[in-house]
This record gives sequence, structure tokens and C-alpha cells, in this order.
Amino acid sequence: MGQRRNIKILLEYDGRRFRGWSSSGEDRTVASRVTTALTEITGQPVTLNVAVRTDPGVHAEEQVANALLVTDLPEHELGQALEEKLPGDIALLDLEDAPEDFHAQHQVQGVSWRLQVRWRRSALDRRCWLLDEPVDAATIKGLLKLLPGRQDLAPFTGGKVRKDKLRNTVVNVQRAELRSVEDGFDLFLSVSRHLPSAVRRLLGATVAVARDELSGAHLADALQPRPKLLSKMAERLSELSASPHGLFLEGVKLGGRDRPRDGTSPTALRAKEALERDGR
Repeated sequence: MGQRRNIKILLEYDGRRFRGWSSSGEDRTVASRVTTALTEITGQPVTLNVAVRTDPGVHAEEQVANALLVTDLPEHELGQALEEKLPGDIALLDLEDAPEDFHAQHQVQGVSWRLQVRWRRSALDRRCWLLDEPVDAATIKGLLKLLPGRQDLAPFTGGKVRKDKLRNTVVNVQRAELRSVEDGFDLFLSVSRHLPSAVRRLLGATVAVARDELSGAHLADALQPRPKLLSKMAERLSELSASPHGLFLEGVKLGGRDRPRDGTSPTALRAKEALERDGR
């Protein structure tokens, strides 16, 4: 029948045509495509866990998952078989056996994001948040200085967190940075753990201040949430969410020991060659 194994998988994907990582009853999700591919390869049910459940339309440059499955295929053969079955907008970066107790979500210690904001449409790359006019980068840089350190992001989670569990929305913001590029800028945000939709709303609100759609005082209030105002604040912030098409999951920092990656495995090299052919 085969050996039961825990397989660590690194993936890259273009999220524009997916309804997020996972959604109940939805076929066009990243998780459904990976699970279906592995099930077809092994002929057995597969349990798939992921470090960060990305929203619909959000991309990933290095997503971490682990699959519990039954197979005797060597790592390289399993990786090659998975590559062949995945659609073109999902790339396998690496695959390896992991310890039995490895769980992608439970070992997350940091999540890094990048939001690409542009005000000129590009025919070559539409993976960005396209604005109708330039915004003041200096204003956004000033707001980003408010973020590093311990933050309660309850208002940015959609107001679905009960008042007695506000502590569960506290994260450590490890990096908040803006880098200017031609016809736009990139925003970088690293946090200690993932809160669904919070990053899109936080970065969207920051840009909204520069666009005069939200006052700096309101953003400052949102970073010091009061339970009585949580629902009202959350509703307003959800309206200002950044476009998912400009948001990239850059990487995930995991706890515990992982086998070193040097980027020279056959799987990694094939993925790199495929991406270079696509002009990425």
C-alpha cells in the first residue's frame, strides 16, 4: 500500500484566477488543485495543511504546505509527478520529507508581505493595485513609522473577533517599509503571524490616508482599538482594503529545524527554468 509520510511542499502561485488558498465547496482554489494532483498520484486520500491561507486573488512567492499521504515514491519522483499535474499558474519550488510532527501552520513565526502599487497600467504585468493617480509616498512613509512593534489588529480583521478574545489579534510588526519604483511603490510588511485579511486592510488604510479617503487620526485610532467602536471601525476599514491582485506572500518564517535549501535541487531548478521562460 505504501508508506505513510509527511511531505513539506514549497509553492509559488499567481492568485488572479484562484478563489484563495482554500474555500469550502470551491474547485478553483490552490488547495483543491494541489490536493487533487497528489490524490491522483498516490491513489489515496491526502490531508493538506498550509502556513498562510491567502485571500482570493492574492499571490504567493513562497508558500509552505505539508501533505500527509501514503506513497513509496522517492522525493524527486513525487516532485516531478506533482509538477506535471499542477496547472501553469502554480509552480512547485521544492518538496521534501518532513518530520512526522511538522505542521506548516502551527510552526509559523513570521509572515512577510509585499504590496505592489502602481498608477500606470502595464500590459506585461497586471499583478498590482492600480490607482487612478499618484499618491504621496512621503505621507505613507510617515504612517509606516507607527507600525513596528506590538499591535492589536482587531479592527483590521473584519470585526468578527469577540471582545474577550482581542488578545488573539495582537501581532508583532517586524518590518514596515516603502520602496519607490517607477510609476509607483512597493510596501513591505512583516508580522509575527497571519490574521486573515488584516494585511490587506491595514495597507489599504495606509494608502487611503495618502489619498485623503481616511484621516491619519482615524488610522491611529484603529491601531489602538476600543471594543465599543470595533464593529464600526472594522466596517470602514474593510471598504478600504488593498486590491488582492497587488498583494504577494513573500515568504514564511518557520520554527524548528528545516533541511537547508540551496536552490539546486532538480525541482527548484525546473521551477526556476519554467518561470524564466514565462518572463517572470
